[in-house]
Amino acid sequence: MRLQDIIHETEEEELAAISQFFKGRADDEGIAGTLSTDAFANIANKLGLSVDAEKLQQMVQQGQIDNIADVNNDEVKFDSDEKIGPEMMGRDKAEVVVQQAAKRAAAKRKK
Repeated sequence: MRLQDIIHETEEEELAAISQFFKGRADDEGIAGTLSTDAFANIANKLGLSVDAEKLQQMVQQGQIDNIADVNNDEVKFDSDEKIGPEMMGRDKAEVVVQQAAKRAAAKRKK
């Protein structure tokens, strides 16, 4: 007997688990979590859930899915602990700063 035979999750619970995963990833990376609506729907469809942008918007508006702050036809915004603002440095910018510092340190060693 498999665990899936015993535990039957509803569609809302499975979508909440997917959104929790992306919220967690965004929090781990220190960024505001966003994903295209099509990508979110494709992931859900590959897991056997029948979801499109309109249905997802309805579920979020009715409060059936936690961890999603907003949904529109283009983007799903997760209720992340991190918010984008002027004080936030994006990951790409942070990598550039670190690379520049490493180059300066390497240049000083050569002298």
